[in-house]
Order: sequence, then C-alpha cells, then structure tokens
Amino acid sequence: ATSISSSSSESEDADSSILYHRHRRLLFYRKGLSFLHTLRRMLGLQLFRDYRYVLIFISQFLFYLFYDLIYFFPVDYGETVIGYTKKQMTMLVTILGVGQFFGQLFFGILANYSFIDELILYNIGAILCSVASCLIPFVAYSYVALIMTILLFGLAVSANYALTSIILANMCGLELLTSAYGLILLGQGLSSLFGPVLGGWIAEHYGYKTSLIVAGIFMGLSGCVTTILYILQYLHDRKKHNKTDKTVNTNMTIITSDNL
Repeated sequence: ATSISSSSSESEDADSSILYHRHRRLLFYRKGLSFLHTLRRMLGLQLFRDYRYVLIFISQFLFYLFYDLIYFFPVDYGETVIGYTKKQMTMLVTILGVGQFFGQLFFGILANYSFIDELILYNIGAILCSVASCLIPFVAYSYVALIMTILLFGLAVSANYALTSIILANMCGLELLTSAYGLILLGQGLSSLFGPVLGGWIAEHYGYKTSLIVAGIFMGLSGCVTTILYILQYLHDRKKHNKTDKTVNTNMTIITSDNL
C-alpha cells in the first residue's frame, strides 16, 4: 500500500511538473507574440499593406541607390578624364548646394497651392534628375554646360527633399507619419549603403560615363514607379464607378417592376 501511494504521488508530481512547464511555455509564447505585435505597431509595418506606400518605398529605394554618385563622380570624371582643375570641380559642389537651396524653396511654395498635386511634382523632379545624370558625361567637356546640368540636378532633387513628407502625410495620415517617414529613411539608408559600392564597381569596370547613365536610369525608374499610382487609382475609380452604375440600374429595375 505504501509503494502504491508513493508511486501515485510521484505520478501526480510528474503531471504537475508537466503542466507547470506547459504553462511556462504558453506564457512565453504569449509574451513573445505580444512583443512582436508591439514592435510591429511601433515600426508601423502595417503600412506595407497599402500598395501606395509600397510603391513610394520602392521609388525612394531606387532613387537613393545611386544618388550619392552625383556628388563624387562628376568631380572625379572632370579631373581625371577631362582635365579640369580641382578648384573648378569644387565649384560644382557649391552650385549643387545652391540649386538645392532654391529648389526646396520653389517646391515648398508650389506645394502650398491646393490645385497642385505633390506627387506630380515629385515625379517631375525624379525625371529631371534622371535627365541631368545621363547628360553629365556628354556635356562635361563644356564647363558652363556642366554647371547648368549640375544646377538642374540640384533644383530637381529638391522635390524629393521637400515633398516626400507631404506625400506621406496625405497618404498615411498624421498619426502614422512618423513611422511612415522613418521606414522611408531606413530604405534610403539601405540603398545608400549598397549603391555607392555598386556604382564604384560599375565605374571601375565600365567607366564613369556608364555609372552616371545607370544612376540616371534608376532615378527615372523611381519616377516611373510612382506613376503607377495614377494608373491604379484610375482603375480603382473606374471599378467603383461601374459598381455604382450597376447598383443604380438594379434599383431602377426594381422600381420599374414594382410600378408594373
């Protein structure tokens, strides 16, 4: 009898130990899921459920992938290939800064008008940056033309600086603006981390000219990606309009049948 009671108590202790460990594991899983849920809310990862935000994120990533090349490669290209002096090339950086200063003022003023679509200005800026980057190798032999092209790039790139936060505020709302802009900056940082390395590899194997053209192509793609938003919005409005017409026709049919 003593052995039976002893084995019974041992079995109960084993069962309670199993239940205790199961409870601990369940509590750990719940805390882990709660932490992940809180982290997801803090980072605003739910923003990626919106296709519009995804397209803006991709656009920013493509734009900043080779963005930094414009600050370095024209200077190196002018000195090593064409033969400009270091003072002349340093002036290009100054011109670029002046263009960005006035460009941000210009696009900031335009964004205050309600009849102007900020996304259109953003796309125009990206396309002009693409054109300027592709033109640099071809106009570099004329110092005046090179200055004008760099100035154009400085003015155009300001659209990205001045309008990105406005576009995100209109798209995501002020409640999610901090998370939305933070994730955009994260994407910019990642692209700026790998872009110059890739651009340097292209310049080493294919020359500065090719690297600047590739940079321009990616900036152009950045503008094209956000243009898809208008196509998707048009299809959405058209689908909504067709659905409304179908509902109206159905209601009219019901009313007609009731009158008969």
